[in-house]
Amino acid sequence: MLYNSAQQPKLGILAGNGTMPKEAIEHCKVTNREYFVVGLEPYVMSETLDSTQHYITAQIGEIGKIFNAFRKNEVKEILLAGGIRRPSLSELIPD
Repeated sequence: MLYNSAQQPKLGILAGNGTMPKEAIEHCKVTNREYFVVGLEPYVMSETLDSTQHYITAQIGEIGKIFNAFRKNEVKEILLAGGIRRPSLSELIPD
C-alpha cells in the first residue's frame, strides 16, 4: 500500500548498533513521520537514544515487551536497523 507523507503509518524502529538507527530517526524527523524506537541492549548506541524522546530499551529475548511497546504506541510498520550479534540459545531468555 502506498502512502503520501501526510498519511504514513507510525514507524517502529528496532535499533541495533551503528549509525543506521540514528539515520532512520533523523529521516523520520525531516519527513514528519511519527516513530517509536526500541533500543536493543547491549547493542544500541547511547547517542542513538539521545536523539529521541520516543523510546524504550529491551533485551533481544524480551519479545513480549517489544511487541507490547509497539502495540501501545500504535506502530504499524517496523524497521530493523543496525547490527546485533547472534545470541546463543543459552543467552536467549524469553519474557
